[in-house]
Amino acid sequence: MANKQKRDYYFLTNYLEDYLEPLSENNLNELDFAIFCKLSYYNFGIFKDLIKKGKTIKIKDYYDLRYIKDFLKEDYLIEDEYNFFITLVSNPRFKNIKVSYYKEKLNTKKSEEFTAMTFDVKKFKIIAFRGTTLNYHGWKENFEMTFQYPIPSQASALKYLNHEINLSSNIPIYLCGHSKGGNLAIYSYLNLDEKHQEKVRKIYAYDSPGLENYDTSIAKLNGVLEKFCPYASVIGMLFDDRIYTSICKSNADYFSQHDLFNWQIDKKTYSFCKLLDFNPLTNLFNLRLNNYVRAKNLEDRKFAVTLLFKLIKNVNFTSDSDIKFDVFNIYKQLKDEFIKEPVEVRNKAKKLMSEILNYLIKGK
Repeated sequence: MANKQKRDYYFLTNYLEDYLEPLSENNLNELDFAIFCKLSYYNFGIFKDLIKKGKTIKIKDYYDLRYIKDFLKEDYLIEDEYNFFITLVSNPRFKNIKVSYYKEKLNTKKSEEFTAMTFDVKKFKIIAFRGTTLNYHGWKENFEMTFQYPIPSQASALKYLNHEINLSSNIPIYLCGHSKGGNLAIYSYLNLDEKHQEKVRKIYAYDSPGLENYDTSIAKLNGVLEKFCPYASVIGMLFDDRIYTSICKSNADYFSQHDLFNWQIDKKTYSFCKLLDFNPLTNLFNLRLNNYVRAKNLEDRKFAVTLLFKLIKNVNFTSDSDIKFDVFNIYKQLKDEFIKEPVEVRNKAKKLMSEILNYLIKGK
């Protein structure tokens, strides 16, 4: 029933099936950049040595039956992901685009998860920053965004962008990213030398957290940033005041709306279907959560995040394991680990938990 209902709508794979015009700056649209964001999650690392040697690798070359399972990783078994990829590598709009620079980094000491890649199109480049996977250190770094600026992946994103700008001469560059990837795109642009910022034509961010000092940089993003969030967005509204944000229809509920595959598309305009406002409940939740976090000092934020991820790691995670969302089982184990903490740590954590619950429920 769910599959039948989904076929009644138009999604990214349908767009790939229908729109076959060669990609150019004149016909670029928000769906194209969403596709590059989706691509960034695949395992380009299996070909990184060839890319480093300067071998021309095109998107169509990634369809190789010897490597396809490793390239798509766990997504190989997901019908939507597999169909999306098969359609992409045969679409003349995308299949001959070159991948010229791929960089990935997983630093377990700093809790950094960073991946970016450059797509070379005729007369311009597109840089896609990957969002967070289910890696423990990637999630830990996300939460550290509440008290650390920049986080390691933001610094890596700026270094990556500078590298590409220095190589690109006067070639215009577009930035894009989904989730944390969009945050990295925004951060790297805002922290470029001003003489280089004019080389960045546009930034496309999809359900991406903002920056805590975002409001001080709004003017620089005018005309540059295009941001898109689903109707019940939570992740994309962190540290964000909705400026330059388009609200998109999704065929899913709540956190499942974070997945770009669930965003509905207007077939006539080749754009995401838009709404005038967010879900009232999530809108209120986001407002209160942002106000609470901004009101807390950095020491309290760091304490809460450090304790949470200490407990998570003690439960069932090694230094490089993936997070598995078995909510009820994890909650019980976290509770058991929490009891082992010193009484002063538990008291402080309980106080912070009580504060945030009161703030989310009552707004104060």
